[in-house]
Amino acid sequence: MTKFTVYIMRHGRTRWNAEGRLQGHRDSPLLPGSLNIIRIMADFLRDKNIGTIYTSPLPRCLDTAEVVSTTLNLPLRQDTRLIECSHGLCDGLLLTETYSAYPEYYAKWEKDKWNTAWPGGEAYKDVFTRAKDFITDLQLGPSPKKLDAPDNGADANNFPRPGENCLVIAHAQINMCLVGALMSLETKKILELRQKNGTIYIARGKKLQKIDFE
Repeated sequence: MTKFTVYIMRHGRTRWNAEGRLQGHRDSPLLPGSLNIIRIMADFLRDKNIGTIYTSPLPRCLDTAEVVSTTLNLPLRQDTRLIECSHGLCDGLLLTETYSAYPEYYAKWEKDKWNTAWPGGEAYKDVFTRAKDFITDLQLGPSPKKLDAPDNGADANNFPRPGENCLVIAHAQINMCLVGALMSLETKKILELRQKNGTIYIARGKKLQKIDFE
């Protein structure tokens, strides 16, 4: 069981978020207005005894994380396991466009949301495997063979130490899997988690709190 608190934050709202377009492994810029929300969220985290920030290396997360890292004066580490679910051929499409482009996918997805992969992409089970691997390393301590190098000179052994918490900044679907791995949730419960932009999950042990800033 986690002996420290994990704060899980989604990246700021992007142009494609506003358009209803799937981003996956592709990217779009943060909306200027989202920077204010990111700073407000960073201020909330000032007194939470966070030792390290972990982030997806995709630009929308990295840009968000850099604002928080600068505000809190904390080390920032990138980890490729925190990249969002790949939507494969659907990355970059409007969600509404995918319904008509890939009706066979949605027919399968409605029957088995957890195991059905996006066309040319990942299934939630694949994302969960990455999330669980990251959480295992986070709880057991440093594992140089698995963790990416820090991007700002942070100590390679800078994991949550006794009394320290950590912040993870990633994407909606990987974040729901992170919570699931932390709290040993059943797949049905994981699929019910829908983190919006401007929301922080606070996970400690088997307790989960959600705070909305927008």
